[in-house]
Amino acid sequence: MKIFKNLDEAVNSVNPTNTPFLVKSFVDKLSCDKALVDLTNYQQEFSENERFHGENWYYLVDKFDSQFFSFNLNSLNSLQSNILSSMYLKLFDAYRALGDDIERDFEFHVQNEFDGKTINPLVFWYPHGTGKFDWHQHPATWQKFQLLINLTEPEEDYQGGFTHIEIEDGSVEVFDHNFEKGDMFCFPYTCWHKVAPIFKGRSGETSKRVSLLMPLHPRLGVETKIRDKDGIVR
Repeated sequence: MKIFKNLDEAVNSVNPTNTPFLVKSFVDKLSCDKALVDLTNYQQEFSENERFHGENWYYLVDKFDSQFFSFNLNSLNSLQSNILSSMYLKLFDAYRALGDDIERDFEFHVQNEFDGKTINPLVFWYPHGTGKFDWHQHPATWQKFQLLINLTEPEEDYQGGFTHIEIEDGSVEVFDHNFEKGDMFCFPYTCWHKVAPIFKGRSGETSKRVSLLMPLHPRLGVETKIRDKDGIVR
C-alpha cells in the first residue's frame, strides 16, 4: 500500500487509475468530529428512508449481504453547517489535482442537477455488529478512480471494517488500521472492493465506521455489480 504525507506528494508520484494509495491527514480530526456531530444529529432527528432539508436523504441499505446507513446529500447548501460541504470541496479539488476531467466548478454542481457527470455527496455509516459492504464493482463510464475520507478512528470508534481492494493481478490491497481519522484513500473505480464487518471499538455501543465519499456520475441509473460469496456476479 502506497502511503503519502500529503496530496501534492501523491499527485507527483502515482497514477490513481491503476494504483490504490492513502493520503495521511487529508482533513484535520477536529473537522471530522464536527462532521460526525452533524451526521449524528441527522440520524437522531430523521427516520430511515426519509428526506430532510431539501433533497437530502437518510437511507438504510440492507441487501446483497450488505448493511449500512447512507446519507445522500444532494442539497449541501441546506445543511445546518458548512463543515460537510467544505470536505466535499476538498474532495472535488483532489479529484481535479489527480487528473479527473470535471468540467464545471464545485458551486455549479452544488446548485444544479443535470443528467451528465456530476457530484454525488455521500456518507456511508457502518454500525458495529451489522455494518459491512460485500464485494462490488462499478463501471468506468464516468470516473476512473474513487476518493474516500475516514471520519472515524480505527480501534477507538470501531474494530475490523477494513476496505479490501482487488487489483488487476488478482492480489488484494487492504486499507487497514493505517486508514485513520482524516485520512483519504484512492482506488481505481473498476476494482472489486468490499468493507469487512465492523466490530465494537473502545467507544462501546456508539462504535461505527463513517466514510465520506463523492462519486462523479449521474445521480440515477448507474449500475453496480455485486459478487456473492461463490463468486457469481449479479
